[in-house]
Amino acid sequence: MLLLSRPTIETLEENDSRGRFVIGPLERGFGHTLGNSLRRTLLSSIPGAAVTQVQFDGAIHEFGTIEGVVEDVSDIILNFKDLVLKIPEDVEEIEIEIDESGPTAVSGETLRKNTDVEVVNPDLHIATVNDKLSGVVTISRGRGYLQTGPAGPDSTDGVIPIDAIFSPIRRVTFVVEETADGSDQLILDVTTDETLKPSEALASAAGMLRSLLGVVEDLAEEFPQVQVEQVAALVAAEELVDRRSIEELQLSERAQNCLKRAQVNTIGDLIGLTPKELLQITNFGEKSLQEVQDVLATFELSLIDSLEEVAVNNAADDVASDDAAIGDAEANGEVVEQDSPAAEASEEQV
Repeated sequence: MLLLSRPTIETLEENDSRGRFVIGPLERGFGHTLGNSLRRTLLSSIPGAAVTQVQFDGAIHEFGTIEGVVEDVSDIILNFKDLVLKIPEDVEEIEIEIDESGPTAVSGETLRKNTDVEVVNPDLHIATVNDKLSGVVTISRGRGYLQTGPAGPDSTDGVIPIDAIFSPIRRVTFVVEETADGSDQLILDVTTDETLKPSEALASAAGMLRSLLGVVEDLAEEFPQVQVEQVAALVAAEELVDRRSIEELQLSERAQNCLKRAQVNTIGDLIGLTPKELLQITNFGEKSLQEVQDVLATFELSLIDSLEEVAVNNAADDVASDDAAIGDAEANGEVVEQDSPAAEASEEQV
């Protein structure tokens, strides 16, 4: 029976940012198939949040400076890129106003003015303000990497777009090991930015793969699947008929020798014969015929019916019926015209 063993997953270790998981047993080759699929999905498709644009009073573009701020605009943007943020799944975009007067230091803690924003690294330094820093920071939710282009004609003056890395996954590696029984064992090592636990990220990636493969699985509604067990049974039956020797039927030595001499070597050869053809084999009698029929029945097989034998048996039944009818008529003193096969046979004898 062609059945795939069901693998299990075990957590070897896990904390807020790193987790190691082992999946197995897997059929040979499936370790790399599953490992590559999960790794690519984890790195490219897990959603996250990042700063996507900023707008500062007194700054027209990213290569300028802000009066009363130590860092220039490009340095402040690079610091914003290092922020690790988390926003609710049902929120696409959040705008946070910044209005800081110095002397002071602006850090990730400043963005916590909005309760929907979770800052994993609030101590990250963003800017040193001697006088004043005011503006708007936009945090968006997305997947993968967002590369910004040049500002378009409809863009607002002073709005600076930022290249964003949304993915909360920092690193994914996997190793495929061979177990003692020859199957594969997949070991995954997942590192996140702490906005998502490794086990949650892995479950999310698996859910995405399942939803995509479900589109292919839906083809079964149009093209019904044949169960693996049914396929195995059909293949086994076909091999039984076409290839297996009659010796596997374990017939008596007399019946088996008679069949061998008649060049009946396989079960396929045997079930292609009629009972009459078997009886024509030298030394193959009624007892051997009954033995063959009983053994074939245990394999849900049978000899083919002979149309000639059916016709002969039907004719014999007709003769017997006509003879009985004639006998009854003569006993009653009636004259019977014998035009049946039985009557013709009687006339020929006379």
